[in-house]
Amino acid sequence: MFSQSADYSQITRNLLYTNPAFAGTNICPRLFISYRNRFLSLGNAFQTYFLAYDQYSEEIKGDVALTVVHDLQAKGVINNTLIGAVYAKSINLTSKSNLKFAIEVDYFRHKIDNTDLSYPDMIDPVYGFIYNTGETPINKSTNTINFNAGILYHTDNQYAGISLYNINQPTSEYSKKNYLLQRRISAHYARNFTVKTKGTGTRGTFEMTPNIAVANEGKSIHCNYGIHFTKNAFLAGFNFKQNIGTNFDSFTLLLGLIEKRFKFAYNFDVSMINVSDWIIDTHEFSLTLYLDCVDKKKKNKAINCPGI
Repeated sequence: MFSQSADYSQITRNLLYTNPAFAGTNICPRLFISYRNRFLSLGNAFQTYFLAYDQYSEEIKGDVALTVVHDLQAKGVINNTLIGAVYAKSINLTSKSNLKFAIEVDYFRHKIDNTDLSYPDMIDPVYGFIYNTGETPINKSTNTINFNAGILYHTDNQYAGISLYNINQPTSEYSKKNYLLQRRISAHYARNFTVKTKGTGTRGTFEMTPNIAVANEGKSIHCNYGIHFTKNAFLAGFNFKQNIGTNFDSFTLLLGLIEKRFKFAYNFDVSMINVSDWIIDTHEFSLTLYLDCVDKKKKNKAINCPGI
């Protein structure tokens, strides 16, 4: 048996989940929070929480980040928690472009607990669940280390990157043949375009951001592609998620609000696979908080990455 990492629809928001080299690309510190609930019709069967904080550190001449992933599957029967530390280093290619390299080390805790599950042999035809099950209860956990890496090229209006997650493919002490997380390689690109309309001044312009991410994990290849539009403080867009060689997974609609101090985005996925009768079966929220710069020394050479 092999397992896969949790996935997100907001690929231009969950950047530190996509590539550790996005650490520090906002120049000043930021805090990012997201929550995804997939297949609500199954009773909160798949829930994922993500937290990230990143900033530049003058002491080590690079960018640092802390990431936390908490992924619950089958209503918590499978419980994965990863706490990661990122170090990223920038190389100024030109006055308007950067190349970044990053490494991430995760503490990874994998837990299985089926003690709260209900089984058919517990059912009495009249009184319902009154018997003890004959199934073997499982309540065990594995603690290990996980490694990720990434490279990113970016200017102030585009980025292109490649990331490699679960490099060492963590296994369980109970079964060395089964990977708890399979190796995942991802390539991603986005670019901002400023579009002028017939209006005058800035009121007659808006930004559009085509984006794409392709990820291979095990035998699965996923492609997420779409376009986002930004007008003043409002964000809207759509994406398609597709399993290459098989079928479309979902169609995503996104709405958001952009202010100087924060960005908020919400999306729902319109399912294209027959998991249940629910068409809208996945919801995702994200919030980015922009904090004041503690160290100004990096500002002269830094370039803000677009769309974040």
